[in-house]
Amino acid sequence: MRVCYKGLVLGLFLIIGFSGVSMEVKAADAPPPCLDCHRTPEFDFGVFQKSVHGSQSCLDCHGGYDTPTHHSNPPMPIPKDQEARVLKYQKKSKAPLALLACTNCHSDVTAALATSVHEKWIREDRPAAGPTCVDCHGSIHAVVKAESKNLGSRQKASSCGNCHGSAEQIVKTSIGQDVVPTYQDSIHGKLVAVGSDRAPVCHTCHGNHGILQVTDANSPVNPENKPKTCAKCHEGANAAFASVVSHRPMAHHGSHPGPHWTHIFFSYLTTLTLLGLSAHILIDLFGEIRTQVRRRRGAKHAGVPAGLPEAVERLDLHQRIQHWLLISSVILLVITGWPIRAAAIQTSRTMIAFLGGAHMAGILHRIGAGVLIVAGVYHIIYLLMLARKKRLKLLMVPAPKDIVDLMDNLMYFVGIRKERPNFGRFSYIEKFDYWAVFWGVAIMVGTGFVYWFPVNFATWLPSWIVNAAQLAHGEEATLAALALFVWHFYNVHLRPSIFPMNWAWLNGKISTEALIEEHPLEYKEMFPNQDTNKNNDKKKH
Repeated sequence: MRVCYKGLVLGLFLIIGFSGVSMEVKAADAPPPCLDCHRTPEFDFGVFQKSVHGSQSCLDCHGGYDTPTHHSNPPMPIPKDQEARVLKYQKKSKAPLALLACTNCHSDVTAALATSVHEKWIREDRPAAGPTCVDCHGSIHAVVKAESKNLGSRQKASSCGNCHGSAEQIVKTSIGQDVVPTYQDSIHGKLVAVGSDRAPVCHTCHGNHGILQVTDANSPVNPENKPKTCAKCHEGANAAFASVVSHRPMAHHGSHPGPHWTHIFFSYLTTLTLLGLSAHILIDLFGEIRTQVRRRRGAKHAGVPAGLPEAVERLDLHQRIQHWLLISSVILLVITGWPIRAAAIQTSRTMIAFLGGAHMAGILHRIGAGVLIVAGVYHIIYLLMLARKKRLKLLMVPAPKDIVDLMDNLMYFVGIRKERPNFGRFSYIEKFDYWAVFWGVAIMVGTGFVYWFPVNFATWLPSWIVNAAQLAHGEEATLAALALFVWHFYNVHLRPSIFPMNWAWLNGKISTEALIEEHPLEYKEMFPNQDTNKNNDKKKH
């Protein structure tokens, strides 16, 4: 009986022992006993449970590619077709050998990877190790599904950038150094940067595990296959459209100089324009301060003659409506377009998120474009109606007098002249604003349609023109926005003599006193029988 009891106790211990082994190698609600010895900060059991491998046991990956410390038998033999991979991993790569067990479950992935550019280091005698599973998927203990919402487009794109944007890898592998920055500068990269999950990332075009060289006839980005790849998102894409999207700087389109000179032109135009406008503002501000100081010291200034209205009409209702449409469209275009242009900064991502995401921002941007077009068409119809009624005066047409007025005005600001030049209804400042808007609307609408319908335009325009149009759209937008918020805001809101604003855009009126001071020639035309100084003298007596 004692022997039987001993046997029973021994049997119970064996059952418990085998149960412990089972717990040790299978994922469960509690951390496996393996962690009692194999603790590492890289392994978080809670994260592992939520990963795609959460139901796997430790030995599923480590059993055949680890030391036989816990086994009476040697580890399972390596399949012959993997011997070369094992030798290369041992010789060149610092990645754990357990990664070789991935083929046990992912044989199709391994087969595709074996023919890809990423396993050239195994197929050929390469000096440096190439990427392994963890380089793209991160820690194997924390891999999530590729379609998981937690794995956003930015993370997918950045995993490729870890190698293709690394100076060390560029030197070791001779991969193109412009791959990452040119993608980030493209509309696809910018949309991804501001949080879009619809914009294509690297694998969208290049494929996943079976990535091939561009020169390979089977590569989806081979020139022969690229239109078909682009057509997955852009229905009807042709070779001209496909050549627009490439890992080249936007200002360099193959051998054609058009995009390059477009970039050069707008770079100089933006720089020189903003420098000139900023200099004018500073001189104007200096002149405004001098004028205010003189007036406080008792200097005389024009007053309103007796019997004249306090204000006169400056803008009629139609002109004000056109201005309101222009204001609303430009503001909407700026707040929806600028974050895309400056996608790399956190503020842009915050703004796009506030607007409802990149897709909604795109819809709002097109609405703003539509309002801008309506404002432009409205203005042209308005001018034609005035011409029909023979009331159209070409007072906005630049004239030689404007250059003389500019020089005289600057000399007045710095004190060389004692009086300001006599401006008519529109000074050179208003004329500059008016024609800058005409120029900007023409460029922005024309190039905006190319951005809006790129496939359609690529069917009958050379690809370099499409590329140049996209460049012009962004750079003209930058010039227009900066000129608006630097130049126009100063002249109609921030000048000390009119702060907080010129009210004409709301009520359409200008005070008669401001008319006398700002537009003396128009004042004389409206009130030809009035003499400001004489009437002021009569008022004093």
